[in-house]
Amino acid sequence: MRIQASINSWSSPATREPGSPSGLCERVSPSERTAVDGSVDRDPRTFLPAAALSRAMTLDLPDPEPGDVERTAIEVTTLPTGAPETIPCVVANGAGEGPTVWVTGALHGNEVTATAVCQDVIHEGLPDRLMGRVVSLPILNPAGLRRNSRESYYDGDDPNRQFPDVEYVTADAEPEDTLEGTRPPSQQALICRRIFDRLADDADVLLDMHTASAGAWPFVIRDRVLYGRGLRDEDGARALAAGVDELAEAFGLPVVFEYPTEEYLERELQRSAAGAALNQSGIPALTVELGGYDVVDDGWHRQGVAGTFRVMEALGMVDDAASVFPDDLAPFPKPVETPMNRQVRRHVGPRLEEPGIVRHDVAPGDVLEEGDVVARVVSPTGEERATVRSDHDGWVIQRYPGIAGYEHAAVTSMAVADDSDVVGTPGGNGRTDPRKPDRAKETPQARAREEREAGETLR
Repeated sequence: MRIQASINSWSSPATREPGSPSGLCERVSPSERTAVDGSVDRDPRTFLPAAALSRAMTLDLPDPEPGDVERTAIEVTTLPTGAPETIPCVVANGAGEGPTVWVTGALHGNEVTATAVCQDVIHEGLPDRLMGRVVSLPILNPAGLRRNSRESYYDGDDPNRQFPDVEYVTADAEPEDTLEGTRPPSQQALICRRIFDRLADDADVLLDMHTASAGAWPFVIRDRVLYGRGLRDEDGARALAAGVDELAEAFGLPVVFEYPTEEYLERELQRSAAGAALNQSGIPALTVELGGYDVVDDGWHRQGVAGTFRVMEALGMVDDAASVFPDDLAPFPKPVETPMNRQVRRHVGPRLEEPGIVRHDVAPGDVLEEGDVVARVVSPTGEERATVRSDHDGWVIQRYPGIAGYEHAAVTSMAVADDSDVVGTPGGNGRTDPRKPDRAKETPQARAREEREAGETLR
């Protein structure tokens, strides 16, 4: 598969006028974004408090010679001890011109299969066979990695909900608004913004690597593409969505859409790395989920590397994905077939109606019809108390770890049949339903507790 439309219209950064389209999508620089009503929006990076502006930091990527690789560490902040906090960076410049693909990992510090993928997609034999450029950032959350923790120890928020928010970067935003609303950004949000600013200026495609939980089936998450309120019109959203579809198909894992637009915004997924890249900057982006966390899953690690090279092949960056696959990971794996041949979306459920000990009757990858048995609830001594049945047609992504089931706890995460639109528009103040609670006013601890109770740990 080759994404011809993207390659035929691609132009190199050296010859491209500032703010002109990359060819992979019709996007412009943030400072020249045009609202749907024709007015020119302001640069979102000017919506910074004076204190944040005083700590502005530009991330300088290495620029190796054509056909070469350079490895370095990039400073993203200064620690209270005075030492710099850095993230590792590897850049490969191809022998010829082409798109720039960013591959990122360990935004959640314990998702280490993602790190291994990022480390292995650039090897010494790649640059001479590459057209374009690959930027690999294997550890976006070094503080989390040091503690083998999903979050960083700067604050308790999920780092993958700390990127610029399209709800505020719109034509009707007020000058005093920051990218997080009126709240000053946290330390983690500042780091994520610095990474995002460099990404927005540099990348043509983002592949953000993650993991789910032990035994989880691998898949690619497709974000909803937002339009309206200064972002893009509906036609532009559908064109962007079509480009992301091509990337997702090329990767070679089952594709799972995000929640419908209302829930997508309620969960702040527009502030994930891929969600912000796609919706804020119009960069085609995928979130790739590769098995469990804490240890490298060798099988799904190989699929992550292979999928990245399949995307490069589709973009015309390499002639053949298998030919650039690292020898020490051979053989080149086949794509993973989707368990269900129709559009599906993420769903947390089914849930328990009463507490007890959970005995699962399904495995990741199993296809279910609505009403099929998913699990049984038994007493501590083994007497059966209840049966948990699927509330949708779909397939099992993962069984939630642990057997202690509390009231209303989810027992699985599923990919369920989905008829909703792949694009959507925010309603008033970025929400489609004004009756929904304003999550920005909740404490980080309350939101983290809510997600833990829901069993929501993906992405």
